[in-house]
Amino acid sequence: MNKAIIKLTKWLVAMPILMLSLSAGAIELVNWDKTPIKIRINQDDERMVILEKNISVGLPTSLQDKLRVQSLGGVLYLKSKAPFPETRLMLKDLETGEIILVDLTGNSPSKKKLETIKIVTGQITGEDPSTVNKQTLPVPVLLTRYAAQNYYAPMRAIEKVPGIKQISMSLPQMLTRLVPQLPVIAMPQSIWRLKNYDVVAVKLVNQSENYINLDPRLLQGQFYSATFQHNTLGPKGQSTDTTMLYIVTEGKALNAFLPEPVIPSVKADMKTSKKEGKGE
Repeated sequence: MNKAIIKLTKWLVAMPILMLSLSAGAIELVNWDKTPIKIRINQDDERMVILEKNISVGLPTSLQDKLRVQSLGGVLYLKSKAPFPETRLMLKDLETGEIILVDLTGNSPSKKKLETIKIVTGQITGEDPSTVNKQTLPVPVLLTRYAAQNYYAPMRAIEKVPGIKQISMSLPQMLTRLVPQLPVIAMPQSIWRLKNYDVVAVKLVNQSENYINLDPRLLQGQFYSATFQHNTLGPKGQSTDTTMLYIVTEGKALNAFLPEPVIPSVKADMKTSKKEGKGE
């Protein structure tokens, strides 16, 4: 039996996906030097904090009903439901175990949009935010981030990456052999190409009544990397039952996926039955 292989890379699960273009607006660079970082957020206004690390957040019980925190691909999305006094959060790097301390304050509603914050380690040496997003990243990372922006970011915030082009869909409407172990529907949506790599955006929809943890090791195919927009799917019918999967292939995407099983047509079955009847 020919077993499908996924080539896992260091970007497989922990790849930073910046959902908004770094050059789309002002960015405040903050250096982490072991001194707690002070951050303000306005009520009902979401603020992004870019760390480019896989982060878990220690949320105090006092903020459970006042603050929404989402951690996605190295970016924190902070949104308050009500003002609150300065409260300390602990941000933990899941790869290194490093702890970053943040003193967060929830302000009253304001029309003034607070700029995105990027937390960096080490000394800041006059880094210009407009140069942060140059093509210094590997092609698979650029493709994955570009695909994610197309589905989860406003049109104005999608980066213009020279060389990336959308190509026609060459895959079947349903990928029944992509993750057969899980009760999900997998539907390819778009394909983009840069150099010798393709990225396929695949919509995953939960068909069960249970929560599903997504694991790239379950994917069947010869892929360079795979990144889930969300690592968990909610039960069928809930707003969280759908997510996107970004699969990068080296070479044409069509060659990396397992072929779909051939379903015999009714006419073919009838012809076979007649032939067998004549032979008796």
